[in-house]
Amino acid sequence: MVTKRNNVQIKAVKLIQRVLAALLSRPVSIYYRDEPMMALYVTSSCQLSCQECIMSHLMEKASQYQMDIEEVKLLIHYSELSKYKFHYRLTGGEPLLWKHLLEGVRLLRLSDSCMSISIISNAINIDAVTNELVEMVDCIRVSRYLYNTKNIALLRKKYPHKILVAGKEKFIKNPLEKVAKALPVECNNPELMFYNNKVYACPHSKSISIQAGVSMIQSNDIGENFKEGLDRIRHNMEEELCSRCISNTPVRKAMEKILNISGSNPNPERLAKWYKPHFRFK
Repeated sequence: MVTKRNNVQIKAVKLIQRVLAALLSRPVSIYYRDEPMMALYVTSSCQLSCQECIMSHLMEKASQYQMDIEEVKLLIHYSELSKYKFHYRLTGGEPLLWKHLLEGVRLLRLSDSCMSISIISNAINIDAVTNELVEMVDCIRVSRYLYNTKNIALLRKKYPHKILVAGKEKFIKNPLEKVAKALPVECNNPELMFYNNKVYACPHSKSISIQAGVSMIQSNDIGENFKEGLDRIRHNMEEELCSRCISNTPVRKAMEKILNISGSNPNPERLAKWYKPHFRFK
């Protein structure tokens, strides 16, 4: 006999099941503000040339850069030796154009230093989004522009629990000079960045410093306890670099939103090689 108490218990179980199902159907977040994050700048290659991209100056300066596997192994080795753990994020450039994508992700996934792996992508080279890759990562965050919606729809249909879409039809314009009243800093990107065997206190500082023509210490060489001193380095960059960075809330509020330049006027020759609106997964 089903009692009133049993009915309540059944309803409670069903509610818990619905909540768990909803949580499991969502992609994992790519931002962990209270936990350590490490961005890997894996390649400068990209099919686009967004003038508003905050990493564009580094991409132009080191246009042929592709992180090699030895760099990944060094990061893993010293992270494990130092007892560090990270939420890893693959950035660039376009990470799906990284020559060592599968091998690099596999090494990170097997490391004791790995808490999660996410990829930041423009969803153009979706040939690289294989079942093997998706099984190893926690999330692929794709930027939605004016011309890649079909590719995004295909990805979401095949991998609904792993695809996170961010609307990027408009961008916050990057400042060319320091913004007044940019201090104190309110940083929205607290992660570190690994690039060219160096660990940077900020993921954007290298690119911003190139644009600004500013030379200052921004990183530690990869090695044991490589995080030591990075907080001081970040603090020392505030006046020159954080005052030019749209990840700093006061700067972000001072800048206007503009239409994504590549989206409104894409380069047809660059896109033709990669963009496949009628692509079907095999």
